[in-house]
Amino acid sequence: MMQDLKTGYLVGSRPIKQQTVQLFVAGIGPIVSLSVMLLIWNSGGVDPITGAHLPGFGPGTDIEAPQAVALGATIDSVIDGNVPTSKFLAGGIIGALLSFTSLPGLGVIIGISMYLSIKYILPYGLGSILSIILARRKGKDWTEKWGVPFSAGLIVGEALLIIIFAMLTVTGVL
Repeated sequence: MMQDLKTGYLVGSRPIKQQTVQLFVAGIGPIVSLSVMLLIWNSGGVDPITGAHLPGFGPGTDIEAPQAVALGATIDSVIDGNVPTSKFLAGGIIGALLSFTSLPGLGVIIGISMYLSIKYILPYGLGSILSIILARRKGKDWTEKWGVPFSAGLIVGEALLIIIFAMLTVTGVL
């Protein structure tokens, strides 16, 4: 909620009123989030062999969970006692060295791209390249004023469409 104070300041809000409203409606967020997660869970996918409905996320469903799979593999290796320390150490050293390049966050981007599928990395990469090109041609102010809101709209639009498809799947329309 503290980060919202800057946004509130930019649109002329008074901090006391903004914080008061946020405290009164703070319980709505978890209810909506859990409802959406339950909806997406129930729209999980279909077993390709039996045709039966498979609720949930991850392997065997239409909804990937790459970060959960990566973290699960890490936890399993710790529990089993065979942690690939040399691989973690090599990744840490390479990530630290990449932080000295002129591209901030390069180690994180490369690390994420190692376990996310191409359908996530390709749009991210193309969007990053487009952002750099637009910032050079139109200026950083134009990119922040027009590009960022447009990109946020793309993200929100896709998320809303996923929720709509999940609702149609759960209700049996799809």
